[in-house]
Amino acid sequence: MEASGSATPATPSPASAVRAPAGPVGPLLLAPTDFPHQYPATTLEPEAAGSALREIRGVPDAATVVPTACAPAPLPAVPQDAAVAVGTNQSDNSTITVAVLRVAEPLATYKSQLQRCASFTFSGPDQIQSTVTASEAVAPPINADDSVAVNQAVSPAGTGGGTQTTLSLIAQIADIRIQATYTTFQGTEPDAVLLDQAFTAAVLKVHDNVR
Repeated sequence: MEASGSATPATPSPASAVRAPAGPVGPLLLAPTDFPHQYPATTLEPEAAGSALREIRGVPDAATVVPTACAPAPLPAVPQDAAVAVGTNQSDNSTITVAVLRVAEPLATYKSQLQRCASFTFSGPDQIQSTVTASEAVAPPINADDSVAVNQAVSPAGTGGGTQTTLSLIAQIADIRIQATYTTFQGTEPDAVLLDQAFTAAVLKVHDNVR
């Protein structure tokens, strides 16, 4: 039976309305030479890139997350849909990680989860329980479809490991998500100025290649 009238097409989400050119996302990644000089950087091979993405996410694969609605989205495949470069400050071993990811969802989906999951726990393959606390910070102005800044701390139970603290600046242009994350285990204040410098350059490169 034919339906009467004409259906109204669904409004596409920002992530699906415009898509970046097909192919590996590596060419969209910030070059190591464009990192702040205090953080000499290298582009990671696929296996190392996957490990770096899991590290800045804070939650390992196959972790048991409570509540389950706070489990992070699966990581995109490397190297087709994800590429990573990492710079390390030799004075304190803090890092700035820059990643480009092809994603299926708009950034608003992640932001909504962030608001619901200010604190949650997970147990990894080692059965050690860790607590994740996350909060939205003030995102710097950036030429992108959407953006967010996130402070996160991952604290394992007991005294076996230190707390990992991160500040992530995240933007999305079409279906490409750009993330720059400062990571430390020392409890020091993030190097916000240099992180923003790397983030701005990373977003500009994607913007110039996608728009």
